[in-house]
Amino acid sequence: MKRIKLLTSIVLCASMVLPFSANASSLTPNDENIQIEGKKIADAYSVGDKLSEEDLKFILDNAYSVENTASKAEFSAASADSWSIYGMKRSSNNTVEGEVGGSVTVDVGVISINVYGSLQANKVRGSVNSTVANYRFVAYGPISTEAPYVGKVADWTQTASGTSSASLGISKLTYANVVTYMMYPEGVLTYSGGTLNVTGTATKQ
Repeated sequence: MKRIKLLTSIVLCASMVLPFSANASSLTPNDENIQIEGKKIADAYSVGDKLSEEDLKFILDNAYSVENTASKAEFSAASADSWSIYGMKRSSNNTVEGEVGGSVTVDVGVISINVYGSLQANKVRGSVNSTVANYRFVAYGPISTEAPYVGKVADWTQTASGTSSASLGISKLTYANVVTYMMYPEGVLTYSGGTLNVTGTATKQ
């Protein structure tokens, strides 16, 4: 019994003293894959381009649909989605940790989409040279009378920078017919060992 108690004490002490696991992140592998593939698709098309059937399937399976919210309340011409954003990550050498967080409202009308909110990127620990908060918004909607009908109708990025933190006020009105969208909130921390990219995950409020 004494030996078991001793081993337990050693394990508890080690867990308090040893550093966090390298490259820890709040982003799940599945979420990370969706972000990576979503950006690839967004980068492959210009606004006004029609998506391939394969890319459209991915977007419809993984993007945020306005179909449900923009069944748009019975008496409303628009529907708003409110999102909270959070993400954290540590560098591979475990010396720098950063986080990104904020809140965004996406208000979808019949022929317009209004996005507004705020995003903050922060250094949690370590020494950094600069911090950037990036918010990218990509929307898709009907642009053709021939299959697959849907293409990219909006794609924009807003950015703010600072030393150990960066605060971004997000505001953009776009005239487009939108059926689905993706957002890419990110904090970018530059330090002596390289760059740490912290991706935020959106949760519906």
